[in-house]
Amino acid sequence: MSRGGFLRRYPVLGIRDFRLLLADRLIAPASVGFSIVGVSFAVLKATNSPAALSYVLAAQIAPSLVIVAQFGVVLMAWYGAFSVLARWWRVSTSAARPPGARSPRRMRSA
Repeated sequence: MSRGGFLRRYPVLGIRDFRLLLADRLIAPASVGFSIVGVSFAVLKATNSPAALSYVLAAQIAPSLVIVAQFGVVLMAWYGAFSVLARWWRVSTSAARPPGARSPRRMRSA
């Protein structure tokens, strides 16, 4: 597909700021992954110690685990475990049905 055809199909790509944002959103996850691997290899080369490598990896992962755990506690305290699961189930099953469709009925055992 030529550049003109591509821009006709996706006219938003004609906006420079959007292209920069899109490039940022595509490149950022890869750079985070590369930095984790790069730091790990640098620590292993500098110390030649698997224990130091494990400490660095734990330090890189710990903040995200703490934030997720705190968010889970707040979410459960705010909504309650059952209502969160029920709301998730209702949303995920309603997305699979077309609008206006009825909920499936349970079959009675004979």
